[in-house]
Amino acid sequence: MTINYWGACVDPAGDDYTVAGEAMTCRLTRKVNSSSTFYLEVDNKDAAKIDTYTNGDKIDFHVGIEPLYQWGSLSALSFTTNDDISVNHHASLDFGSATDFTVAFRFKVAAFGSGTYELVSKSDGSAPDWRIRMDSDGALDAELDDGVNSVTVTSASGLDDNKWRTAIVTLDRDGNGQWYIGNVASGDATAISTVGDIDDGQKLYIGSLNHATNFATAKLDEICVWSEVISSDDRAAYESGSPDTTNLQAYWDFDEGYGSTATDEST
Repeated sequence: MTINYWGACVDPAGDDYTVAGEAMTCRLTRKVNSSSTFYLEVDNKDAAKIDTYTNGDKIDFHVGIEPLYQWGSLSALSFTTNDDISVNHHASLDFGSATDFTVAFRFKVAAFGSGTYELVSKSDGSAPDWRIRMDSDGALDAELDDGVNSVTVTSASGLDDNKWRTAIVTLDRDGNGQWYIGNVASGDATAISTVGDIDDGQKLYIGSLNHATNFATAKLDEICVWSEVISSDDRAAYESGSPDTTNLQAYWDFDEGYGSTATDEST
């Protein structure tokens, strides 16, 4: 018998296994009966036994300390001082003066008091460019700047609470920009049609601004960029861990483990 458990988060202090996104806490125990047979018992939060497995049964637990598994993610990337990823310039991430686009990512950031954390930025530090960052009040900003006109779309503040969250910003170039946190609109819809050509020919950076400043101390995962304003169904699909691939221009899932390369999984 093979049993697979997905979406488990362990509390090391109590050996409690919590299924992310579900109202269930499981305790993993081992008992020995009179015939010295080993058992694994998985109990729910009310201590009612769900099932018992005897010695020789194969039970695969997918366990970790972060609740990423509700999204089907195996791991995230942790950024600290001077950590970042650079992505060579590619035309698929240039959105000109009229192309709509959407950026989505999962993040965990603790309060940092002052300054700015750059999360995803296609910029060398000067306009034209587009940038995704977090301010010291815990609000997310999406800034579009053509060198003359600049508009910033801002989410609600207080997102620097050291909890995993999903963020999506949709950018309708002849309409509004809007943030969604956990697939719920956050902050005001902001008109962005005054911004023209934002193409810059520069690299895209994850975790810094131009590998020079605004380094983020953060955990990031599942960064997606689409060349469209994704639909409410697509936002829900991303929230559930299944990003839609239509017009998907970049997708970094950070499931490579340790190393120096992050793979773009878009097709």
